This record gives sequence, C-alpha cells and structure tokens, in this order.
Amino acid sequence: MHGRQRAGLRTSRRQDNHHRRYFATLGSVNLDQRSFRLNFEANVFFFGVEVADELERDFLSLCSEAREVTTMNRRGISRRQRLTEGVTRVLAPLL
Repeated sequence: MHGRQRAGLRTSRRQDNHHRRYFATLGSVNLDQRSFRLNFEANVFFFGVEVADELERDFLSLCSEAREVTTMNRRGISRRQRLTEGVTRVLAPLL
C-alpha cells in the first residue's frame, strides 16, 4: 500500500460539467525531481475542446475497468510479491 492510501488520500472528480477543457496532456512523466533529472519520459500536450473531451472519455473508460487498491485486496498478495515490491522499492533510486 502506498503512503497516499495509508494517509487516506483518494482522488475524485466533480460530476457536473460547468467548465470545458481546452487542453489535455497524455504521457508518463512523474512530477518529482528524480524524474525530471534522470528519467527519459515524455508527455504530449493537446489543445482543443474536441481532443480534450475524447481523452477524457478514454480515461473514464479505463477507470471503469480498474479496481481501487485497498488494504483488504492487498492482503491477498503472496509473500513473493511482497518481497519483490520491497526490493524494488529499495532499489528504485538506482533504476
């Protein structure tokens, strides 16, 4: 479980449509100093209501197929998976 989840952080969005998006971004960039300095990742910025709406529909479709990671469903992972996650967390700064 990530620290954000332990802290009770959840992400939500408003259900109304009181504003329009005129740009959208799609990519893999993480917003931290290590990623900015060491990683070779990219985002693409799109401008225009139509493309922003299409990306939002795609995102919401993906979200409907996803399941929330909770403490309860994390309890079922194997010891091997926990060990792998722990080792990769320690080695992450070197990768």
